[in-house]
Amino acid sequence: MSSIQRTAHAVWQGALDTGHGELSAESGAFTDLVYTFASRTAEKPEHTDPEELLAAAHAGCFAMALNSELTQGKATPARIEVSAEVTLGPTPEGRRITHSSLTVEARFDQAVEPDWFQGKLGAADRRCPFSALVRASGAVEVSGTVVR
Repeated sequence: MSSIQRTAHAVWQGALDTGHGELSAESGAFTDLVYTFASRTAEKPEHTDPEELLAAAHAGCFAMALNSELTQGKATPARIEVSAEVTLGPTPEGRRITHSSLTVEARFDQAVEPDWFQGKLGAADRRCPFSALVRASGAVEVSGTVVR
């Protein structure tokens, strides 16, 4: 597979604490998506922030990697749900992404062995480029269950 490049664009206006930014994707999937520092630090954010977007990207990437692992293992899932929680925390170098926790629920039409599924979770974690990115800066935690 050759290299893949994707482009997004950010514009920031105003001071950090009172200003806002807008994010747009080359694909058009989102345009002028508002993000603010206040949302980044709020308990109940009003707008998105870089960590939320990273969590969405990690969850989406992992779902695809897991689907591939399961399908190659001859157990195509009917549905995979992945939730990602990304942590931005203090480090000696400043605030960094320190953790991403993935919670996975997979639904199958046939029975699968829990140990086999756990092995596929590990393989998908090693395969997912976003897991590798987050692991390089902190830690990735993956837990999952099979639902029938």
